[in-house]
Amino acid sequence: MNNLTFYSTFFDEMKCVEFLKPFYQKSVETCSKCGFKKLKWYDSFVGWRCEKCSKKVSLKSISFMRDSNKSFSEWMEILHLVLDTKKACSIKEILRLSQQTRYETVFHMIRKIQQEIGEINFREVQECHAFLDAPEVFDHFPNLPDKLEVFIKLSKRRTRDKIRLVLPMDLEKIELDLRHKLRCDCSYRFPKLLKHSRSCFSQDHACRHLTLKEDWMIKIKANFLKVLDGIHHDFSRFHLQGKLDEYCFKYNHRYAEKSKLILFFERLNFEFRQNSVHSAFG
Repeated sequence: MNNLTFYSTFFDEMKCVEFLKPFYQKSVETCSKCGFKKLKWYDSFVGWRCEKCSKKVSLKSISFMRDSNKSFSEWMEILHLVLDTKKACSIKEILRLSQQTRYETVFHMIRKIQQEIGEINFREVQECHAFLDAPEVFDHFPNLPDKLEVFIKLSKRRTRDKIRLVLPMDLEKIELDLRHKLRCDCSYRFPKLLKHSRSCFSQDHACRHLTLKEDWMIKIKANFLKVLDGIHHDFSRFHLQGKLDEYCFKYNHRYAEKSKLILFFERLNFEFRQNSVHSAFG
């Protein structure tokens, strides 16, 4: 989806709500308070209300966008700039292209999107497992690991394989300790982003181990290096997993005819928790 198509389709808030409503409709088929199976949609507060107990459920409260006061149209714009751009963009570049004015706001929105992408990759790719040596990445960014784990879902003709790159397991304790320290010190601006996602550092021992071909490994490493080198002057290992998830999602759907923005919402796991306003990955 190019910029002209996106901005002509999602040019106002109601168009974005009409797009998002069908995806989240199935997660509110039953009232979480009384169990009544009839909820009516109201445009006045952009959500559903139970016709028996009058409990309200807003659309934003059950989406991953709930931790923000930004409108749906602003979220859709950031999603478009993250997913549908051919070239990877830094946070500053997305800030310049979007209608946002604060770097911290764009940072929070992008990290939330990357967390959801990580969950999608986790559900779709966990068939085979291998290690990917990446000394080229280490040479350009010394603070990044020189080895990554890769999970692969094989296709019939091996031309549409799906991958999921994660940090090595030996870095798990370091990263978890850092997250815990930041949460305890209250020194991180967005503490909810520090929640440990199961898409990171996950090695399923039931996966079949696979030996990767040299030319394929070189191609993957070169493509990923293009995402970092020349776009990010420096890159922290703390935020590397999010960029890995973003790269893998685009790689896995490189031949898709649909827009990656639409594919993103089609693959989200929509689940309304009982007696909670949070979705499955809140």
